[in-house]
Amino acid sequence: MITEKETFKLKNKILAEIATMFEAHLKSGKIANPDDANEIVNFVNKEIDTAIHPRKFTRAVQRFCEKFPAFAMIEKKLQSMRLELIQQIGQECIENLMEDAPDQWEALSEELIQGTEDTLGSWLAKLPEANYTQFTVKVFHPQEA
Repeated sequence: MITEKETFKLKNKILAEIATMFEAHLKSGKIANPDDANEIVNFVNKEIDTAIHPRKFTRAVQRFCEKFPAFAMIEKKLQSMRLELIQQIGQECIENLMEDAPDQWEALSEELIQGTEDTLGSWLAKLPEANYTQFTVKVFHPQEA
């Protein structure tokens, strides 16, 4: 799944967000019990940080946000970062259409900006074959792009 792969690319940013929120919650007293703090640290270390597969990482972050509601904002930030990354890759993959087919570029660009993860499939279906291939290579095999 594209979104899981993109989520995994954001692993270090997500861990940094969790650390920042954790420190803020400690300072504000939202996390006052040392056992709760240890449970959070252990979950992050054992489940999120060690995840080596996109699906495992995505599920670990989801479970973390469900188990520790004070960190629910992480999932929203993650969705936002993931969408931004997909939009960036999408824009890179349709740049050539700017000169070759400006109307098509404008329509695709607008749809990409206004789209969500749920509409990504329909957006991909509208891409010319070469652009579709470029997008999938950048997402699934970035080392080859």
